[in-house]
Order: sequence, then C-alpha cells, then structure tokens
Amino acid sequence: MDYPPNQRNVVRRAYILKKPCQPKTYAFPTRDIGGPHWFSIFWFKKRDWLEYGIYKDAAFCFVCYLFKNEVEANVGGDAFVNGGFRSWNKPDRFQKHVSGLKIAHNLAYEKYVNLRDGKKKSIHLAFGNANESVQSTYKIRLKTSVSCLSYLLRQGLAFHGHRENEESLNRGNFLELLKWLKPHNEYVSNVIFENAPGNCKLTSPMIQKQIINCCAKETTKRIIEDFGDDYFDILVDESRDASQKEQLALYLRYVE
Repeated sequence: MDYPPNQRNVVRRAYILKKPCQPKTYAFPTRDIGGPHWFSIFWFKKRDWLEYGIYKDAAFCFVCYLFKNEVEANVGGDAFVNGGFRSWNKPDRFQKHVSGLKIAHNLAYEKYVNLRDGKKKSIHLAFGNANESVQSTYKIRLKTSVSCLSYLLRQGLAFHGHRENEESLNRGNFLELLKWLKPHNEYVSNVIFENAPGNCKLTSPMIQKQIINCCAKETTKRIIEDFGDDYFDILVDESRDASQKEQLALYLRYVE
C-alpha cells in the first residue's frame, strides 16, 4: 500500500511470479501447545494460497495479503493476514479460513486469479481451475440438497409449501428441513441460503425436480440390476387427479 494506486497491480504481479513462500525442506521448529506441535509440509499440498514465514515461524495467506486492502471490511482480525497463524494443534482453522463463498479469502482469491491469468476463461475451464474451497462448498451444498430430497422421497412427503418466500412461517418440507439442518451443522450452515451465491443455491423447484429425476433413474437401475434375468410382472393402474388429468402408475413386481 506504500506504492501509488496505479503501480500496485504491477507489484502484485511481481509477488505472484515469485509464488508463495513454501520451504518444503525446512526443519520446522517444535512448539509446546499442550504437547509438541509443528508446521507440516503436507498442509502445502492442496493450499496454493498458504505460505510459511521462517523468521516468525507462522503461516500466512498469500492472496489475502496481496488484496487485503480491497476486501479490508471482511478481513477483520484474521491471523492469516495479521501477525500470522501459529496454532499448529488446530489445523481445522485452514478450512475455516476458506469456508463460505462470500468471505474475504474467496473474494481475494478471485482477484488473484483474474490478475494472474489476465484474461477471461470459459465457464468449463473456470470451474475446472476453481480453488479448493469453491469446489468444496459446492459439493457440500449439493450433497445437502440431495440428502434432504432423498429423505422426503423415502418418507413419501410433499416438498413444496403454499408460500416459500422468506416471510412465510412454513416454507414447505424441503426448505424447512434445510432450515432445521442449518444450526446443527456448521459446514452446511456456511454454504446454504444467504451464504450461497444467488445463482447457485440448489433449492429452486427446477433443481429439486432434476435431483428427483436422478434419484428415480438410479432407483430404476438398481431394481433392474437386482432381479436381472428372473421372472417379473408389470401392473398398470390409471386414475384422474383433482385437475381431471389421467395419471398412470406402473408397478414392477418380482420375488427376491
């Protein structure tokens, strides 16, 4: 920040060319934190943003340091930026530093990638090169929606409510199940509803139908694999629903 504003990106590019300081052959000193603990080189493997300062015996976030002035309101007192992180007995703090799509680290990482690459990439390439936390949060969000929908399918319960807006006291079984799960699981809480990007919440009726169709296909595939070449019979039943539309139900029966 001592450089003029029009020179700061040039300085950042120079740091990016040098890459984070990751001394993988260094003999890391031991600290007594309720027992002997030290920095592990294995922490470098999936964290391209992590660097280690030998002089301070502390870990830092490379991208947050470069862009902390542009996301300063979100950085707060993060140890990975201010003073360094030294609690080697709490490696879960690495994941906490990157959890949540809208936190400072991910805003800084996005700026870092844009400056490093210098050009726009296709959506497929961008997702393929997405940092670990973006892919991780997406998978958690997707698995959570799939699990909730699978539960409702097994129990034969309705998914939607009459009113699903945020002011509604009952938004339907699916959204209410997600809402109930939120305070019981910190990892899930960090990636759903208001902590998810506006175009990737994975809760819309269209997404629900797509997941349900996937479950139906997997169930049908499993049944067919189960009875194989054995005998089976098919029953067909037809009736009208409340809107006078014909509904066809197909039953496939076999003996285990």
